[in-house]
Amino acid sequence: MRRSLSLTLAFCLASTTALANKDKPGWSGEGEFGLAITSGNTDTKNLNGRLKLINNRGLWRDTLGVQALSFADNDTTTAERYTFDYKADRKISANEYLFGAFRYDDDRFSGFDYQSSLTAGYGRRLFEHARSRLDVEIGGGYRFSETIDGESQNQSILRLYGDYEYDVSDNSVFSQTLLIEPGPDNTFTESITGFKVGFAEKLALKLSLAIRANSDTPAGTSSTDKITSAAVVYSF
Repeated sequence: MRRSLSLTLAFCLASTTALANKDKPGWSGEGEFGLAITSGNTDTKNLNGRLKLINNRGLWRDTLGVQALSFADNDTTTAERYTFDYKADRKISANEYLFGAFRYDDDRFSGFDYQSSLTAGYGRRLFEHARSRLDVEIGGGYRFSETIDGESQNQSILRLYGDYEYDVSDNSVFSQTLLIEPGPDNTFTESITGFKVGFAEKLALKLSLAIRANSDTPAGTSSTDKITSAAVVYSF
């Protein structure tokens, strides 16, 4: 995939995120939307949008996420990706839980027609302080994928996941997630680093860097993709 920089001044629909929002009862979430259009010597159109919903219902918690992005340079699409993920987890103690997760990824420039995984395992909140928290997960499952040449790559995988947040100040949050799905033929890795600064009660500006990699990709495609983006976020 051709590397693209989305310098996005955006507006959005969804909430601010304090650390507590992820654990409060009922529904919460955030949405973001970014748009950048330039013209002149270079014509570019960059769009990215994401919606994340969390439903805390006693011992159970549902987390749903959808994302879409499209980058174009001089009317030539350089990046296009659609993702969907869902996770259900059940607490077994104050800091421990069991989970089941599904992820579907359609990246038009990765060399794969699609990649999806179905996993289950154990999660734990390693620590939680006034301004920071860290959740980690370990599990296993199966990945279904098909290359753009029609070759199926279905295999058993492990799932390793970490989710860290730190309140830098009362209106700014640093976040880092890391997902690793190693398998016998291919290891998928996704790292997302974010920094969000609130400028209104429910609005914030978010900068993020997403790095995705497959250890084994079809010929002619890069193993690593990097996308830098900016968007306005609304949390609820």
